[in-house]
Amino acid sequence: MKDLLVVICFGSILFGCTKDENVLDCSTVLPPPNWFEISIDDPSGNQLINNVFIQDSFVFYSILEQSYLKPLEFAGDPSYLMVAFPDVEEGVEYYIELSTTDTDTIVFNYTEKINSCYSDYNLFEILYNGESTLIAGDGRRYHLVKY
Repeated sequence: MKDLLVVICFGSILFGCTKDENVLDCSTVLPPPNWFEISIDDPSGNQLINNVFIQDSFVFYSILEQSYLKPLEFAGDPSYLMVAFPDVEEGVEYYIELSTTDTDTIVFNYTEKINSCYSDYNLFEILYNGESTLIAGDGRRYHLVKY
């Protein structure tokens, strides 16, 4: 009887310590980018950021919060501004101060899918001053037209 108890305890320890093969190790997962870039263009396609509107950073705010968007001087093209999904809420109206007299509105429409290791974002529309920019494909650079 004593031997049977030892075998049962040893078996419980042995099988209880096996590694679960179905658990994903998030440290080995490279999530997709959680950001995208926007440029603001005139109707002819000329980029206005870093050409007409030249600043180190642009005030970017909603009724609840304020932050700054910076031109991509070192990481890319300074005519683009980087926007991170965690910094914006879906469907909320944001304002960007391009100059002391020129403030525009932007609304980002996207979905978020929460996976076990990261969130995956799907941007499908940007409303810029009420004009819709539909998003297609997997690109990360979008041109908004300022009329």
